[in-house]
Amino acid sequence: MQHMSLYRSKVKQIRLSRLRGMTAKWLFIFSIGLLGYCLFLIFLAFYHAAYDHMIPQIWGKYNGNHGPWRHYCSGRQLILDAFFLPLLAGSTVFCSILIQPKRRSKMLLMICLVTFFLIVYFLGWLID
Repeated sequence: MQHMSLYRSKVKQIRLSRLRGMTAKWLFIFSIGLLGYCLFLIFLAFYHAAYDHMIPQIWGKYNGNHGPWRHYCSGRQLILDAFFLPLLAGSTVFCSILIQPKRRSKMLLMICLVTFFLIVYFLGWLID
């Protein structure tokens, strides 16, 4: 009888570790998808801006509502939508690290933070 209870507890541990691994993997994949969606939105904003001849000639000169970009609301909205997606992806991958720490998850967290700071530095002036 004692042997059966040890067996059942071992089976529960195996199921729990599989569930933790699967959850961490899906959170990792979801954060990659969020980061890809963010980059797609930025690409889409600049694609439409190039198509409509609305890309600023002098990069970073006119902030917010002072340049020709102020009339291009759809491009600004797309970049604003993509603005905090790397932080959302970073928080998702951080939850994955808390469940099951792996080196690839830590690297993706660093990539998410670097992507956010690059967006703030290079594209932050395009948004109000």
